[in-house]
Amino acid sequence: SRSDSNTTNLTGNITTTGGAAYGLVLNNSDNNTTNLTGNITTTGVSAYGVWLYDSESNTTNLTGNISTAGTGARGLDLSSSDSNTTNLTGNITTTGDSAVGMYIWSSDSNTTSLTGNITTTGNVANGLLLYDSDSNTTSLTGNITTTGDTAIGLDLDTSDSNTITITGDIITSGTDGDSEPILLNYSDSNTFILSGKVQSLGGDQA
Repeated sequence: SRSDSNTTNLTGNITTTGGAAYGLVLNNSDNNTTNLTGNITTTGVSAYGVWLYDSESNTTNLTGNISTAGTGARGLDLSSSDSNTTNLTGNITTTGDSAVGMYIWSSDSNTTSLTGNITTTGNVANGLLLYDSDSNTTSLTGNITTTGDTAIGLDLDTSDSNTITITGDIITSGTDGDSEPILLNYSDSNTFILSGKVQSLGGDQA
């Protein structure tokens, strides 16, 4: 349901256990300010930690860790959402298969800043993924680490004119040949500023 122009302040942890039981959701909601000091933990299938869907011009500030355990349970997900500002101080950790750490999908002109690490352990669990998303500014001060197969560290697919700054290492460990630390597919005019190692511990990925 639509909710606009609200200011929400929360101090405390958010924990969910069911399937699709999201931690923090903005759905079809614009111009909201949300401040959370506490951790978000989900254990269910497709239970995203933070999810913005069809939402614009929101400011979300989170001081705390995001942890998900379910299959397809993304840590931070922006879908069909534009011009949002998201600031996270804390780590994103996912353990399920297909559980992307940070996923920006069909979303443009967002500013996302993370001070902390992104760690995924499941298969097909990319660290940072932009799909069909343009003109976003994404900054990470921390490491991206993936250990599953087909788990790409930084993946841009059909995404143009984004600026990505990573102060930290990008390390993958998958041995399947499809766990590239960085992969660009049909993506043009992007700017990458990287300070740290970019390494595949699982051998050649090509």
